[in-house]
Amino acid sequence: MPDRYDTSGTPEAQFQPGSDNKVLLNKPGITDPQEIDDVEFDYLIQFQSTLFDELSIDQQLTANDLCDWHRRWLGPVYEWAGNYRTVTMSRDGFPFAAAPQLPKLMQSFEQQYLLIYTPCDGMAMDELINAMARCHAEFIVIHPFRDGNGRLGRLLTRVCSESQHVAI
Repeated sequence: MPDRYDTSGTPEAQFQPGSDNKVLLNKPGITDPQEIDDVEFDYLIQFQSTLFDELSIDQQLTANDLCDWHRRWLGPVYEWAGNYRTVTMSRDGFPFAAAPQLPKLMQSFEQQYLLIYTPCDGMAMDELINAMARCHAEFIVIHPFRDGNGRLGRLLTRVCSESQHVAI
C-alpha cells in the first residue's frame, strides 16, 4: 500500500537535476538559483501588467482567482503552478498549514477575508490598511502554494491599493 504522505514522486517535491537541490524542478530546465529567480521575476512583471489591465475596481476576489493568478504567473516555469501544494513546508522552524487542509483553509480564507475585504474601492485609508494587512498575513500563514506565496500575497495587497490609487 502506498504511503499517502510520501510526496517524493510529485514534481513539487523534486529538484532540478544538476542544481545541488537548490532549484525546484522546472520546465525550462534551469539549474542556477539566480537564473530561476530572474525568470520568475520577469514572468511576474509580465503577469502584473496584464492583470491590472483586466481587473475592474469593484471586482470581488476569490480563492480561485489566486489559483488562476499563480498559474498564469508561474505556469510557464512549474508544472504544479496554480495548484495547492501537496508537500509539508516550514520556514525557519515555523510550520505552514498542513497540505491536506489547504482546500478547506483557502475556502475559509475566501469567506472570512476575500469576500469581506474585496473589492477595496471606497474604503477609508485605515480600513484599507487593515484589509491589506489581514489578507496578506492570513494568506502567508496558510502558504497554499509550493513557491511564490509572498510575492502573490504582495500582489493581492497591491491590487487593493491600486483600487484606492495608493502607492505601496
